[in-house]
Amino acid sequence: MTVVLACPSWCDVHVNPDPTEPEHGGSHYGVAQRVPLSREVTRRPPEPVMFVQLFGYDHAGSRDSMIDLVLPTKLHVELTAAQARAVAEAVIAAADVCGAAPGAVSEKFGVDIHDPFDFPVQVQPVGPAGADDIAYVELLLRHRYSAELTEAEARICAANLLNSAELLDAVE
Repeated sequence: MTVVLACPSWCDVHVNPDPTEPEHGGSHYGVAQRVPLSREVTRRPPEPVMFVQLFGYDHAGSRDSMIDLVLPTKLHVELTAAQARAVAEAVIAAADVCGAAPGAVSEKFGVDIHDPFDFPVQVQPVGPAGADDIAYVELLLRHRYSAELTEAEARICAANLLNSAELLDAVE
């Protein structure tokens, strides 16, 4: 018999249990918190957007809830609330560096956090390559997929991560 748990308060879309899997209790998805990305930084796909979204999977009467960080390429990592806070802090620190001295960013630093599947998340400020370029925050997933965020975009992303962490903690 499948145990169906009540939806968490943040659930926006509920997916019913899969009848072919007896232990599957359904899935829950929060509102996708979008971060529209400008074209100020190069290598942007058409209509670039990344987002942060809460999700939960019910299995055998328990729920695993995570925060999904999704790049414009749709590549994503799943983070716990603590990991999302650590990524947000690193993004804010990198945005601070870009905002304080955009022409002086040369040292690469950041945080290296691994999601539960051991996929790394790295954050670093990157200085402008030329006179017409701007400093930006690079969010690198799995060592090769990145999103370049302006200072303002980085702060929106961090706010979305922190908001999601608070919502996740509120129902746990």
